[in-house]
Amino acid sequence: AAALLVACQLSVKVALSADLVSVLVEEICRARLDGDLQPNALQVLASLCACRGKDAAVDFSSKAVRSLARLPDFAANLAKLGCGPRALPLWRALLPSLFKCCGE
Repeated sequence: AAALLVACQLSVKVALSADLVSVLVEEICRARLDGDLQPNALQVLASLCACRGKDAAVDFSSKAVRSLARLPDFAANLAKLGCGPRALPLWRALLPSLFKCCGE
């Protein structure tokens, strides 16, 4: 998962499809809950979204959002993320899925 994250951050050619985002989220959540990895999942995803550029869409599946929401520190991390320029692409990607999950 770490190698995939680095590859995504270094290569703007890697498309962040819903499937890839789901895999990344699952790996981040699994590793965090297992104690193998201690990244802030939302900060990592914010970084990935920011490196796409302002016009690049990032597609989050409902499954990925539900996985993130199950993290014990999700609400605290969401608050820490704030609304800075690097966070805006992630917010744009997350909000539709968050609203959809709330509806479910």
